[in-house]
Amino acid sequence: MRATSLAAFLAAARETFARGDGPGARRTLALLDDLEIPARTRVPTPGELPGELIELLATAADTPCLAALREVSRDLDWRRSPRSNGPVAELVGPDGTLTHHGLRCGLFVLPRRHLYAEHVHAADEVYAVLAGAGEWSLGSAGFAAKAPGDLVEVPSMTPHALRTGPRALLMLWSWTGDITFDRYRFTS
Repeated sequence: MRATSLAAFLAAARETFARGDGPGARRTLALLDDLEIPARTRVPTPGELPGELIELLATAADTPCLAALREVSRDLDWRRSPRSNGPVAELVGPDGTLTHHGLRCGLFVLPRRHLYAEHVHAADEVYAVLAGAGEWSLGSAGFAAKAPGDLVEVPSMTPHALRTGPRALLMLWSWTGDITFDRYRFTS
């Protein structure tokens, strides 16, 4: 993977998170600001580019983050998440292209007509909607629609769920705080 392409994507991701004013977005920005990208990055074994992602990238309005993603998407290690059953690529984190032990940051696709059941985790999470459409339920609130450009802050241990309708959903996400999966669990 070219370090310049990864650096360009992470710069665009930083600008995306900068639109948020919550504590999770601020911590993400601070950690991204301190992130050093080596001239040679670890090259993951790329998986097949998810069909949902190909469709979203082809039909989404162009933004700096999506333009940068188009440059690196084929070089990322896309895997099927055992939790959401959607494609995920961790760019920064213990399992990421760039190793970091205080931040997880990556991309996540929730397939169309899919429910990511209510769950909790110790990490503070921020979702940035990049393309498609979806709905979030936080705490005891009902589902609320989110569109490209929206950021969703999920404080530690807050029950939350996501669902999609006829379109898949592409998100940039970050975890800060306790980024282990030790306290991750489904609540429903």
